[in-house]
Amino acid sequence: MSEETEIFFPDAGSLPFPFTVRSLLTNAGSTVERGTKLLNYSFVYRPTDSGNKPETRFGSWEATFEGDLKAWNIKPGDVVTRERAKSRPALRIVEPCKHGVQFNGLCALCGID
Repeated sequence: MSEETEIFFPDAGSLPFPFTVRSLLTNAGSTVERGTKLLNYSFVYRPTDSGNKPETRFGSWEATFEGDLKAWNIKPGDVVTRERAKSRPALRIVEPCKHGVQFNGLCALCGID
């Protein structure tokens, strides 16, 4: 069973909001596996020490899901705030399995990991 799913940026502290999208590393139509680097971003790091100046740092967002990337809802140059990340999906993906019943990490209905 395959279904299209909207994927939002994680809000559990793994991304430094706000950040600027620098490049999309995976094209629409590509197959995404867990751990695939999806995009590069930059952000301004502000040290807690008053004597240090803010500096630009870089990072990447890696997939915690798998499937076929249908479409991006962002582009390079976009600034993503925490509010935008919650309100608009980053991408749409077609996942190989959307069944809700799992047993030991496998789908109890179709057997996909």
